[in-house]
Amino acid sequence: MSDALLVLAASLYQVPAIRAARALGVRVITCDNVPDNPGHALGDERWALSTLDREAILARARDAGLRGVVATCTDVAVPTAAFLAARLGLRGPPLAAAEVCCNKVRFRAMQVQAGLRHPEHRVVDAPVAPFSPRCVLKPDAASGSKGIAIVESLADVEAHWPEALRWRRDEILMEAFIDGHQGTLEGVLEGGAIVRHWLLDRRTMRPPYVATREHRFPSRLPRAARDEVLREIERTTRAVGLERGVFDCDFVIAGEEVTVLEISPRLGGNNIAGLVLAASGVDLYEVAVRDALGLSNTLNLGADRAAAVLILGAERDGALRYDEAAVRALAAEPWVSSLRMDHPLGTPVRAFRNGRERVGDLILTAPDRDTLDRRGEEARVCIALSAEAS
Repeated sequence: MSDALLVLAASLYQVPAIRAARALGVRVITCDNVPDNPGHALGDERWALSTLDREAILARARDAGLRGVVATCTDVAVPTAAFLAARLGLRGPPLAAAEVCCNKVRFRAMQVQAGLRHPEHRVVDAPVAPFSPRCVLKPDAASGSKGIAIVESLADVEAHWPEALRWRRDEILMEAFIDGHQGTLEGVLEGGAIVRHWLLDRRTMRPPYVATREHRFPSRLPRAARDEVLREIERTTRAVGLERGVFDCDFVIAGEEVTVLEISPRLGGNNIAGLVLAASGVDLYEVAVRDALGLSNTLNLGADRAAAVLILGAERDGALRYDEAAVRALAAEPWVSSLRMDHPLGTPVRAFRNGRERVGDLILTAPDRDTLDRRGEEARVCIALSAEAS
């Protein structure tokens, strides 16, 4: 197979997609304007372009012999991938669906128009007092929880407004906070139906931040609640116009009501694909790459085991500290699928408020959910991650 695959972005979570394409014998072009991102070293050709610069990428792509284009684990590049697929006759999500899914304001408008359950919300162009006891301030197009914060007063809004401004593209959304069970569903669509899925319990940072701290599988939701999650997500995928391919969805359940918070036609961040591989043996990166190339996929339907991904981050700014011996010992445990520290000891790090400020991740497995939860808590204690104030 000599055709090329264009991989939009070349950071940590794009590396497995690049490797999956190389394993299929595909020539890989990486596109990213950060020269030190690790994916660049693994591709055959690199384009130093922003993944937002659709027209510049299209100009180069016309003569590149592309068979496919893929954007994994980041919303930022998904509309560009859809745009390129539409203009070049490649497989990809519909452009209109991608642009709605990857813009929080437009996604809420779609939910309203389609009669789907949604949080009360409004667009704000200056700091205003929350209209509900607790609200969530959200930039319209940022990913990885960047610029998002829970606010309870005008003073909170004013404190978090500069960060929201930093990450917005056009608008800032304020919406009522829904207090309930947080979950994520990673799935594969064919013909508009969910043909394989993994329902995860999602744990977030303590307020005011909402960044994902852990995903655990299988979910502890009762059967009736899981069925309602699937129904609401399929209603949403149909309404937005998604028909095929991998997708990622965050939702919340309050009482018996499921509200979809966001959905996107790409793999989830936070190494969810690594969790799925550990739990099921399904390589979602390969699934996404094969789909982009127009190749068929065979999904493993065998039994799953319990698995979790723990995102590691410091609670404050400072010099990174962790127990190196404990990290080495944990990495050798048969129930640890992977353990990655992003930085050496002493590296200046920021307090963990969004995905960009993580310092590592850990994927672990267990025969059952109770054992998984216990191992997860013990692993955090063993790593002893902290940041020493300067």
